[in-house]
Amino acid sequence: SINNGVDDINKVTDGLMYKYDFTYADAVAEYTWNVSDKLSIRPGLNYQSAKFDDSKYLDPYIGVFNKEVSNSSFAGSLRMDCSPIEALRFVGAVRLDNFSSAPDNYVSYQLASTYKIGKSLVRANVSRANSGSFLGHAYLNIPFGSSPFVGNTDLKLFTVNMIEVGFRSNITDNLQLDVEVFNQKAENFIGLTTVDGSSIKYQ
Repeated sequence: SINNGVDDINKVTDGLMYKYDFTYADAVAEYTWNVSDKLSIRPGLNYQSAKFDDSKYLDPYIGVFNKEVSNSSFAGSLRMDCSPIEALRFVGAVRLDNFSSAPDNYVSYQLASTYKIGKSLVRANVSRANSGSFLGHAYLNIPFGSSPFVGNTDLKLFTVNMIEVGFRSNITDNLQLDVEVFNQKAENFIGLTTVDGSSIKYQ
C-alpha cells in the first residue's frame, strides 16, 4: 500500500516549522504451510519505506529536516507453531531486519511455550526485540546558530532481551491466580547529547 499527503498538525513555534510532505509505502507477503495438524510454518517478507520533504515550506521558517529525507527497511521472518501433544504448545519466531539508515542488520526472536495442567497453565518465554530506525533520529537537521540539532545514521538501535516464566490457574469460576516472573535487559538507549561542546546530536 502507498499513503501520501501533507503533515501540518503542528503550528509554527519560534520560527521552527514542522510542515512536510510525506509518502509511506509497505508490502507484506506471508505463506502458512500446514505441515500437519500439529505443526505449521509461516515464512514472510516485509518492506517498508518513508519519505519526508519540508524543503518547499522553509521560507521564511526553519524546518526539522530542511531537505528531502527517506528511510526504508526490508525484513525476512519465519514463524513455527507446534503442538506435539494436546497440553503442550511451542511457538517460535525469528526475524532479520535491514534498515537503510542504520549500520547493522538486526535479529529479533521469540521462543514461547505453554503447558496445560488441568485448569492451570504454565508458560515460559525468551525473546529479543529492537526498535525501528526513525527518520528523526537519523536525519534531524535544525540549524540553531552555534548549537544545531543533528541526526545520526550510525546509531545502534534500542534493544530489549527478556526471559519470562508464568503460572495461571482458575481457582474458582470467579477467581483466577496469575503469577509472572521476568527479567528484562535493555541496551543502546538513544538520546540527544552535546557533541564537541556545540552540536546537539542523537547518540
